[in-house]
Amino acid sequence: MQYTFHRIESRIIDFLLFSKGLDFIARNKNRVDYSKENEYSPEHLTEEFESIEESLKPFEKLIRKFYFDSYTLPQLLMEKYSPFGYSSSEKYLEMLEQEDEESILISILTRLYLDAKESDTVDDSVIRTIAQDINHQMDLVGALDMNDEEKWKLVGLIRNAKALTREWIRLMREIQPIFTSYYGKKVIQIEALGDRLEKELNESDGDAFSTLTKGLINKSLIPSGSIIVSCMEPFSIHLYATTAVLFVLWGLEMEGFLQFVQEAQESDLKERVAVFKNLGDKTRYEVAKLIAQGVESAKTIASTLEVSQPTISYHINNLLLSKIILIERSDNKYQYKVNFEQLQKAYTAMLKDFGEKK
Repeated sequence: MQYTFHRIESRIIDFLLFSKGLDFIARNKNRVDYSKENEYSPEHLTEEFESIEESLKPFEKLIRKFYFDSYTLPQLLMEKYSPFGYSSSEKYLEMLEQEDEESILISILTRLYLDAKESDTVDDSVIRTIAQDINHQMDLVGALDMNDEEKWKLVGLIRNAKALTREWIRLMREIQPIFTSYYGKKVIQIEALGDRLEKELNESDGDAFSTLTKGLINKSLIPSGSIIVSCMEPFSIHLYATTAVLFVLWGLEMEGFLQFVQEAQESDLKERVAVFKNLGDKTRYEVAKLIAQGVESAKTIASTLEVSQPTISYHINNLLLSKIILIERSDNKYQYKVNFEQLQKAYTAMLKDFGEKK
């Protein structure tokens, strides 16, 4: 597979994500919690995002109209309107500005339908039928796992898709200078990392992704060779799918974060402690138990345990980092699986530590 780093698209996607910077500190608090003294929270990033939050405060009311916990308007638009192939953020916004009500609505409904049905594909005729019936649309929103406030926001987007998209575009143009100022300080670092990732992946004879991610992601999980580097999602590795392009989003600070995790789990003892500490959390234990029983959907797990999806995602992330669960790809789907080998290893080593006699 040939890997390609996309410079312009990296900038466009970070621009679309920029307003999420309003809540960055809250979203990433205590990202790794092996001990309170050992949290990964780079001081420079905290200062940078505090500055972004302050700059975005005058736009907060509008931002929260289009960016909320479960969805963002650009995420819904990217389902059908891929940012790949545009020469600038402005060109992308100009294209969206010309789209009609039905086309925008179809993009929004497609993403919501795929999530509600936990599916990877849907026939266009199904979405067009939903687009013509407000009752079907309300049923679709009602099936989503989110609070009533967010559902109300989605209903507003659905009923006024074009008008609200244009209002969001005006907001994006207003915050463009703030983004440009911030991104200009990051662009050299972003492009250097993107070029290096492209080079290392293309020159590797083995599974370079596994090496770069400290074993968290292997080559078989990567859907395409398109790479985006993001400074707005600095601690993330996401696999994104749009109608036109499948791509990997690589966080600008991800290597430092993974190095931190590796050092935190460097010794067998620390690794074992991480396993037992994570399983010592009741909710996390129940999440692992459900995954072991074959439950694959974070939405279903959240519903079963009666907690929010963001909370479940946080617990799953910690289970992944402690290697209690793994991600596997089967029949073009990504599934969580319990890493029984890791659990057996930790259990056997614990008995040895405690002096079990044969």
